[in-house]
Amino acid sequence: MKTLKHIIALLLVAAMAFSMAACSSVSSIVQDALDSSESDIEPSRGIVTGNTYKSEFIGIQCSLDESWTISDDEQLAQLAGMTASQIENETVKSLLENSSVVYDFYATKDYGFETLNINMNDLGSTGIEGDSEDQIAELARPQIESMLSDSGFEGCSVVKESIVFAGQEHPCYVITGSVSGVQVYEKMVMIIRSGVVIYVTACTLMEDTTDSLLSLFTAY
Repeated sequence: MKTLKHIIALLLVAAMAFSMAACSSVSSIVQDALDSSESDIEPSRGIVTGNTYKSEFIGIQCSLDESWTISDDEQLAQLAGMTASQIENETVKSLLENSSVVYDFYATKDYGFETLNINMNDLGSTGIEGDSEDQIAELARPQIESMLSDSGFEGCSVVKESIVFAGQEHPCYVITGSVSGVQVYEKMVMIIRSGVVIYVTACTLMEDTTDSLLSLFTAY
């Protein structure tokens, strides 16, 4: 049980690491790449009804079957602290404890062997699109890999690619490694909208089914 909790914590670190790296290192890039037009959609949390998540702000939705467990608002609020408690590296732990990341959605299946999560962080900007997302993703990649390795990810690899997610093309990190001998697979899609950077992450253990998990999201 302790090993599984540690693995799940590292999966969440991967999602949070991008946010912390982006905010501390490439905020000027964000400002330089701002699109001149204002978005007409105000930032907002998604809504969960039963086992269906919908976000008008992000423009995505996801319906899960009864084998999935979706965290409620109270559990979402505790995720960052729970993650930090499983990390031994004091520098990484401190970053997690002081992170401004907000979890919008977190769902688990098969005792945590498959997870989906969405988190958001305010970049204080008015919007960004196209190559700007790709530029930020490329600049932040080495720091994400370093943070994951410092957290206990063994043989960690972070590769940036582009994928079509819910009908639109976005940068995506393909993350592989192992924790306590357990193989971990993760894909993290980055979306920037209305001054908010959003990360939609699919994680699996032992077997890579991240593509099928991301395909559960459709346009809303």
